[in-house]
Amino acid sequence: ALFSMMFVTVGMTCFIWQTIETGGMLYKSQKPIIGIVFFQALLGVIVTFVTLLASLVKVDCTFLLAFSVVGVNIADMTLQFVLLWKAYLGNNRSKLILGVGSAPILAIGVFIIVNFTIGRSSAMPAENICVFQYPTGIAVAKAVIDCTANTFLSGCFILVIYKHYRILVSRTVLGGHTPIIYTIDWYIASYLIIKQLSHRTTSTKPDDDSLDEED
Repeated sequence: ALFSMMFVTVGMTCFIWQTIETGGMLYKSQKPIIGIVFFQALLGVIVTFVTLLASLVKVDCTFLLAFSVVGVNIADMTLQFVLLWKAYLGNNRSKLILGVGSAPILAIGVFIIVNFTIGRSSAMPAENICVFQYPTGIAVAKAVIDCTANTFLSGCFILVIYKHYRILVSRTVLGGHTPIIYTIDWYIASYLIIKQLSHRTTSTKPDDDSLDEED
């Protein structure tokens, strides 16, 4: 329990910093793409705060499971969209890349629904914390979706490198099927994207006609 609380606390601290950082970037640039990243960072603060709160006061484990699954996966969808949009712009606004890359994002939405229906996960209290149990199929499905998305986006970014664009190195997929691992994966991916966007914000001007722009 202490180990989990330690990692969640670190995660919440990271998300607070990311929220402040992206909030400042959004205020200066007014770019929708930064607004999306700000939203997922703020969502990270909320999700980790609720997770910490559950270790201090009694919270229904079923609610905590639902909140965690929805929050983490919505954030995953937003980060995947940001990466996809960067790949789309970096590859001459390829509609093929945008179409194919949208499939894993939609798959995450389906994953959320499956998680509450045919692949229902369970949660139960144990030693003042909630223990989550995920069906093996659910864990495998999530890993496949993430690996597929990251492999595809990595390929897109390699094409951008080949064309001499400045790009973001795609995040590493961290294995496992626990909320702690998902949270670590989340704030590392979020941090990498924020640092890349921060660099681009200082070297480009806002474009009101698009989510973002490339050099």
